[in-house]
Amino acid sequence: MLRDNKGVTLIALTITIIILLIIAAVTIGGGNESIKMTRSNKLLAELDMVQHACLERYAEYKLTKNENLLVGTVVEYNTAHSLAGEMGYTDFPAEGEGTFYELNPENSEAMESLGLSQIEDTYIINYENGVVMNKTTQTTPLGTSLYKTAN
Repeated sequence: MLRDNKGVTLIALTITIIILLIIAAVTIGGGNESIKMTRSNKLLAELDMVQHACLERYAEYKLTKNENLLVGTVVEYNTAHSLAGEMGYTDFPAEGEGTFYELNPENSEAMESLGLSQIEDTYIINYENGVVMNKTTQTTPLGTSLYKTAN
């Protein structure tokens, strides 16, 4: 009588559960990579936005010579140079090639004047040569350095 029973065996149930766990692990792993890639792309896009805003502002400054257009807190050359060194960059402007400024999201007036009110990180920038460094997050989750030059 027991042989005529057509139910699911314990072995078949165990194999099914193991297969579902493997599928879930692969899906979760892929999701984590997607999150890392999305975060990296967001940080790189912000870096581009900051650089574009700074280069645009510098072009306007060159036309008007209005010093008020160059917003941010002045940063010493050595501070900016050491940050670039920590990020692995040796192609850094020589001392005297433009002033470095810190754009801090807490200075909402400066950020809004550049059209960057949604930016959450602090950046070190040089209007004259287009150098932009993310001071808060120096690398993306995928390991890309958040340093950019205009060249």
